[in-house]
Amino acid sequence: MGPSYVGKSTLIQYFTSNGPFTCMPIHTNRPRRHNEVDPNILFESTNSMCRFLESPEYICHRIARYYYSIEVAEVEKYLKKYHVIIGFTPATIVDYQKVFNDMFTVLVWPDDFRVLQIELLASKERPMAEKMERINMNEDLKKNMPSVDYTIINRFINDEIARTERFGEIMHDLIDALDKTIHLSE
Repeated sequence: MGPSYVGKSTLIQYFTSNGPFTCMPIHTNRPRRHNEVDPNILFESTNSMCRFLESPEYICHRIARYYYSIEVAEVEKYLKKYHVIIGFTPATIVDYQKVFNDMFTVLVWPDDFRVLQIELLASKERPMAEKMERINMNEDLKKNMPSVDYTIINRFINDEIARTERFGEIMHDLIDALDKTIHLSE
Protein backbone atom coordinates (compact mmCIF):
# COMPACT_ATOMS: atom_id res chain seq x y z
CA MET A 1 0.00 0.00 0.00
CA GLY A 2 1.11 3.56 -0.45
CA PRO A 3 0.18 6.89 -1.95
CA SER A 4 -0.59 7.30 -5.64
CA TYR A 5 2.45 7.61 -7.90
CA VAL A 6 4.96 6.32 -5.33
CA GLY A 7 6.05 3.37 -7.50
CA LYS A 8 3.94 0.50 -6.13
CA SER A 9 3.24 -1.01 -9.55
CA THR A 10 6.89 -0.76 -10.61
CA LEU A 11 8.00 -2.39 -7.36
CA ILE A 12 5.43 -5.17 -7.76
CA GLN A 13 6.55 -5.83 -11.34
CA TYR A 14 10.15 -6.12 -10.16
CA PHE A 15 9.28 -8.46 -7.28
CA THR A 16 7.12 -10.77 -9.38
CA SER A 17 9.78 -10.96 -12.11
CA ASN A 18 12.72 -11.57 -9.78
CA GLY A 19 11.51 -13.29 -6.64
CA PRO A 20 9.10 -15.77 -5.04
CA PHE A 21 6.14 -13.41 -5.45
CA THR A 22 2.98 -13.38 -7.48
CA CYS A 23 0.59 -10.49 -7.94
CA MET A 24 -3.09 -11.16 -7.61
CA PRO A 25 -5.20 -9.98 -10.50
CA ILE A 26 -7.59 -7.21 -9.57
CA HIS A 27 -10.93 -6.54 -11.17
CA THR A 28 -11.86 -2.91 -11.72
CA ASN A 29 -14.30 -0.73 -13.58
CA ARG A 30 -11.84 2.15 -13.93
CA PRO A 31 -10.90 3.10 -17.48
CA ARG A 32 -7.70 1.73 -18.96
CA ARG A 33 -4.88 4.28 -18.86
CA HIS A 34 -3.12 5.40 -22.03
CA ASN A 35 -0.72 2.61 -23.19
CA GLU A 36 -1.60 0.48 -20.12
CA VAL A 37 -0.75 -3.19 -20.52
CA ASP A 38 -1.00 -5.12 -17.27
CA PRO A 39 -2.22 -8.73 -17.23
CA ASN A 40 -3.05 -8.35 -13.53
CA ILE A 41 -5.75 -5.75 -14.14
CA LEU A 42 -9.03 -7.18 -15.37
CA PHE A 43 -11.41 -4.52 -16.63
CA GLU A 44 -15.06 -5.12 -15.81
CA SER A 45 -18.37 -3.33 -16.19
CA THR A 46 -19.80 -1.41 -13.26
CA ASN A 47 -22.64 -3.98 -13.09
CA SER A 48 -20.12 -6.82 -12.67
CA MET A 49 -18.30 -4.89 -9.96
CA CYS A 50 -21.56 -4.32 -8.07
CA ARG A 51 -22.16 -8.10 -8.11
CA PHE A 52 -18.66 -8.61 -6.68
CA LEU A 53 -19.55 -6.21 -3.84
CA GLU A 54 -22.36 -8.51 -2.75
CA SER A 55 -20.43 -11.79 -3.10
CA PRO A 56 -18.45 -13.37 -0.24
CA GLU A 57 -16.17 -14.88 -2.90
CA TYR A 58 -14.65 -11.43 -3.53
CA ILE A 59 -13.19 -8.64 -1.48
CA CYS A 60 -14.47 -5.55 -3.22
CA HIS A 61 -14.26 -1.83 -2.43
CA ARG A 62 -15.08 1.46 -3.95
CA ILE A 63 -12.05 3.74 -3.96
CA ALA A 64 -12.78 7.23 -5.20
CA ARG A 65 -14.99 6.76 -8.28
CA TYR A 66 -14.10 3.16 -9.11
CA TYR A 67 -14.45 -0.36 -7.75
CA TYR A 68 -11.57 -2.78 -7.16
CA SER A 69 -11.85 -6.44 -6.14
CA ILE A 70 -9.93 -9.69 -5.80
CA GLU A 71 -11.15 -13.27 -5.75
CA VAL A 72 -10.54 -14.87 -2.32
CA ALA A 73 -10.20 -18.47 -3.61
CA GLU A 74 -7.58 -17.36 -6.14
CA VAL A 75 -5.47 -15.79 -3.36
CA GLU A 76 -5.75 -18.92 -1.23
CA LYS A 77 -4.64 -21.08 -4.18
CA TYR A 78 -1.56 -18.96 -4.85
CA LEU A 79 -0.60 -18.71 -1.17
CA LYS A 80 0.34 -22.40 -1.33
CA LYS A 81 3.21 -21.57 -3.75
CA TYR A 82 4.19 -17.91 -3.38
CA HIS A 83 4.24 -14.77 -1.34
CA VAL A 84 1.14 -13.08 -2.71
CA ILE A 85 1.04 -9.36 -3.41
CA ILE A 86 -2.33 -7.64 -3.11
CA GLY A 87 -2.68 -3.92 -3.65
CA PHE A 88 -4.89 -2.30 -1.02
CA THR A 89 -5.52 1.01 0.69
CA PRO A 90 -5.67 1.92 4.38
CA ALA A 91 -9.45 2.04 4.08
CA THR A 92 -9.57 -1.59 2.91
CA ILE A 93 -6.84 -3.18 5.04
CA VAL A 94 -9.27 -4.31 7.77
CA ASP A 95 -11.38 -6.32 5.31
CA TYR A 96 -8.30 -8.08 3.94
CA GLN A 97 -7.05 -8.85 7.45
CA LYS A 98 -10.42 -10.45 8.34
CA VAL A 99 -9.99 -12.94 5.51
CA PHE A 100 -6.19 -13.30 5.57
CA ASN A 101 -5.47 -12.87 9.28
CA ASP A 102 -1.72 -13.51 9.05
CA MET A 103 -1.23 -10.95 6.29
CA PHE A 104 2.16 -9.17 6.17
CA THR A 105 1.58 -5.50 5.32
CA VAL A 106 4.04 -3.35 3.40
CA LEU A 107 3.91 0.42 2.94
CA VAL A 108 5.74 2.08 0.04
CA TRP A 109 6.45 5.69 0.96
CA PRO A 110 8.29 8.51 -0.83
CA ASP A 111 11.47 10.01 0.51
CA ASP A 112 9.94 13.47 -0.03
CA PHE A 113 6.13 13.58 0.11
CA ARG A 114 5.93 17.10 -1.35
CA VAL A 115 7.97 16.07 -4.42
CA LEU A 116 5.69 13.07 -4.92
CA GLN A 117 2.61 15.30 -4.93
CA ILE A 118 4.25 17.69 -7.43
CA GLU A 119 5.20 14.79 -9.74
CA LEU A 120 1.69 13.36 -9.54
CA LEU A 121 0.26 16.74 -10.49
CA ALA A 122 2.67 17.02 -13.44
CA SER A 123 1.98 13.49 -14.75
CA LYS A 124 0.31 13.24 -18.14
CA GLU A 125 -1.36 9.85 -17.66
CA ARG A 126 -4.42 11.01 -15.69
CA PRO A 127 -7.00 13.77 -16.16
CA MET A 128 -6.70 16.75 -13.80
CA ALA A 129 -9.82 15.84 -11.78
CA GLU A 130 -8.40 12.37 -11.03
CA LYS A 131 -4.99 13.82 -10.15
CA MET A 132 -6.59 16.20 -7.65
CA GLU A 133 -8.64 13.36 -6.18
CA ARG A 134 -5.49 11.26 -5.76
CA ILE A 135 -3.54 14.15 -4.25
CA ASN A 136 -6.30 14.48 -1.65
CA MET A 137 -6.25 10.72 -1.02
CA ASN A 138 -2.46 10.92 -0.54
CA GLU A 139 -2.92 13.71 2.01
CA ASP A 140 -5.52 11.63 3.87
CA LEU A 141 -3.13 8.66 3.92
CA LYS A 142 -0.37 10.88 5.30
CA LYS A 143 -2.68 12.05 8.12
CA ASN A 144 -4.12 8.60 8.91
CA MET A 145 -1.10 6.36 8.53
CA PRO A 146 -1.99 2.73 9.38
CA SER A 147 0.40 0.48 11.23
CA VAL A 148 2.26 -1.88 8.90
CA ASP A 149 4.80 -4.69 9.21
CA TYR A 150 7.37 -3.23 6.82
CA THR A 151 8.05 0.13 5.15
CA ILE A 152 9.92 0.72 1.91
CA ILE A 153 11.14 4.26 1.32
CA ASN A 154 11.28 4.90 -2.42
CA ARG A 155 13.98 7.51 -2.94
CA PHE A 156 14.14 6.99 -6.69
CA ILE A 157 10.67 7.76 -8.00
CA ASN A 158 11.96 9.21 -11.30
CA ASP A 159 15.42 7.61 -11.53
CA GLU A 160 14.71 4.33 -13.34
CA ILE A 161 18.26 2.90 -13.20
CA ALA A 162 18.86 3.70 -9.53
CA ARG A 163 15.38 2.45 -8.70
CA THR A 164 15.93 -0.91 -10.39
CA GLU A 165 19.28 -1.43 -8.65
CA ARG A 166 17.77 -0.54 -5.29
CA PHE A 167 14.74 -2.79 -5.80
CA GLY A 168 16.95 -5.89 -5.67
CA GLU A 169 18.21 -4.85 -2.23
CA ILE A 170 14.69 -4.00 -1.10
CA MET A 171 13.35 -7.37 -2.25
CA HIS A 172 16.01 -9.31 -0.33
CA ASP A 173 15.39 -7.23 2.82
CA LEU A 174 11.66 -7.81 2.48
CA ILE A 175 12.10 -11.59 2.04
CA ASP A 176 14.26 -11.63 5.20
CA ALA A 177 11.54 -9.77 7.11
CA LEU A 178 8.87 -12.15 5.77
CA ASP A 179 10.95 -15.19 6.72
CA LYS A 180 11.46 -13.87 10.26
CA THR A 181 7.73 -13.24 10.64
CA ILE A 182 6.86 -16.70 9.31
CA HIS A 183 9.32 -18.39 11.70
CA LEU A 184 8.00 -16.39 14.65
CA SER A 185 4.43 -17.47 13.94
CA GLU A 186 5.25 -21.21 13.60
